[in-house]
Amino acid sequence: MQATDSLVYVFIYVLFLFAYPLYVLVHIFNSKKGILACIPFGLMVCFFSITFNSSWPAILLHIVFSSIYELNFCRLNLINPKTVKS
Repeated sequence: MQATDSLVYVFIYVLFLFAYPLYVLVHIFNSKKGILACIPFGLMVCFFSITFNSSWPAILLHIVFSSIYELNFCRLNLINPKTVKS
């Protein structure tokens, strides 16, 4: 095993020990369902970022999932408005 290989493994451990809990803490103000959903999503994002050696998969996945959530939220509020429009 070369020194660079061991540095890669150290980086991966640091990523999971510090960045992943930080990612979950950033989403602490979401609902309980949102926090539980960000746990597997964070693992998936970490996996793809390590696999592709880039942060772009994480950025693109976050944009796609956030857009789907926001579009569904807007669509549901247009169908079932909670306030009366005057």
